[in-house]
Formats: sequence, structure tokens, C-alpha cells
Amino acid sequence: NRHNSCVFQVMQRKALVVGVSQYSKFRSLESFSNNANAIADILEPTFKVKRLPEDVNGDRVVVGKSSLPCDRLQSEIRDLFTATDLDTVLLYFSGHGVRGRQHYPKTYLATSETEVLDDGYRKAIEIDLLKQFLRDCPAREQIVWLDCCYGGDLADCQAAWHWPGRVCTRWRSAPGHGAR
Repeated sequence: NRHNSCVFQVMQRKALVVGVSQYSKFRSLESFSNNANAIADILEPTFKVKRLPEDVNGDRVVVGKSSLPCDRLQSEIRDLFTATDLDTVLLYFSGHGVRGRQHYPKTYLATSETEVLDDGYRKAIEIDLLKQFLRDCPAREQIVWLDCCYGGDLADCQAAWHWPGRVCTRWRSAPGHGAR
């Protein structure tokens, strides 16, 4: 007797959902953490979601409105994109995106402690670092959703999307949030 058997492979999906609402040098906006919570709620049925900065509201973890240091955010992003047991990784960032004043300006994701310098920013996540994490990421599918000003700069370098074995199949920037 032959028995038909189906083997289902469970996709391992993880999302890092970030909403930076508290800033020392920029305007603080609660909408950043509110947006991140809404996105996390949508993703949770199909992704294991980590919310930053995390806070507890009753029996539930939410994106809080507390500060988020640069070292913590960079470490969490690195952990997401270097995990070897994941099929899909997703980074959602809602907060301020800023661009330096260099001749060839660099773009940054601002953290609660970002400092403005004459030629750029300190204690911020540089978009080029995000590109490097994506380039080296072992996950089969990487999704980055930057809900911030200058978020479109992630796809600004077309050559970056022609890494061996990788193809950028979709790029979309939210209205008012593209490369400016």
C-alpha cells in the first residue's frame, strides 16, 4: 500500500518593526510609533514580530514611545539580517530620515540620540550600512520598508540591486517619502 504524504515546510519569517517617536534634536511625533504598531499588528499572523522600542501595555508588547539608542537599533538590525535560520526578513522603520550636507550627501535613519554635525550625523543608521546588511543577508527574501523622509535613497544606487543571485523585483516609495 502506498500512502501519499505531504511534507509542509514552514517558512521562517521575522520582522523588526521600529517606530522612533522620541528625539532630542528633532521634532518628536507619536505618529511614528502609532504607524509601527499598526504595521506590526498586520504582520503578526505571518511573521514573528519584534517591536522597538518595546513597551508593555497590559499583557501585550507594543512599540513604545520611549527613546531608542543608536547602538540598540543597529544591533537589532544586524541580528535580523545576519540570522541564518530565516527565509524572509522584514525591516519596517517609521521615524525621521535625514540627509547630510556633504558634497555627496549620505542618508541616515535618525535615532533618539542622533546628533547634527557640520558634515552629517552621528548616532544614526547610515543607509549605506543598511545596503551592506542586505548584500550579506543569507535570507532568501529581504523586505525593507522605510516610512521616512529620504527612504527612497536605499534604492538610489541601482548597482546595489545587481548582487549575484539577488534581484530587486519591487520598489515603491510612499508618497512624500521618496528620495528628495
